[in-house]
Amino acid sequence: METDRQPAAFEPTRWSLVLEAKGDSRTASEQLVRLYWGPVYWAIRRGWNRTREDAKDLTQEFFLRFLEAGAAAGYDRDKGRFRTFLYGALKHFLLQERRDGARLKRGGGALPFSLDDLRDSGNEPAGGPERVFHQEWVRTILAEATARMRDESGSELAFRAFAAYHSTEGSTYESVAAALGIGVNDVHYHLKSMRRRLKEIVRGIVRETLSDPKDLDEEVGLLFP
Repeated sequence: METDRQPAAFEPTRWSLVLEAKGDSRTASEQLVRLYWGPVYWAIRRGWNRTREDAKDLTQEFFLRFLEAGAAAGYDRDKGRFRTFLYGALKHFLLQERRDGARLKRGGGALPFSLDDLRDSGNEPAGGPERVFHQEWVRTILAEATARMRDESGSELAFRAFAAYHSTEGSTYESVAAALGIGVNDVHYHLKSMRRRLKEIVRGIVRETLSDPKDLDEEVGLLFP
């Protein structure tokens, strides 16, 4: 895939990751959890000061209950962004957990798909629960977009240049060029191309979670200030 190609058109209902999850779509539910597992987990662990295991248990329980109860059906697209709605649901869940005796009764259920690759990365955001939630949302969207960009065909060298430059502190165009055996101008071209492609992919991911297209530029602005 050429790195400067235009992103594919999204169906008008693609914000319907939420709507599809309402309709018991396994794929939509999995994608919804992938995008919001980190924000929910870190809000619980760091924002509410829970242990690692407690935060993992509560995060899984929250999503189980959220999906099983069809809680997404309560989302009103005219009253704000879905991630704001989800954070409100999380606060309600934790208040209920505290009120019911510091531990909700867990039935040993499991999400209907594997979350083995969504582990504690050790990169701990700091701040209150809401700040942590939104910080981690930004990180998760960027990580998801980077993974999708890595998996695209036809851009291996460009991605290697992008990864080398952004993953090593103090990297320069010259150091990346030397490591990859290419010219400095090539590094400049690849980085420009990959950054443009990353932003396209980010827009696509964010678009999937929005009900109002007018919110897209503002949301993407949080990721590319």
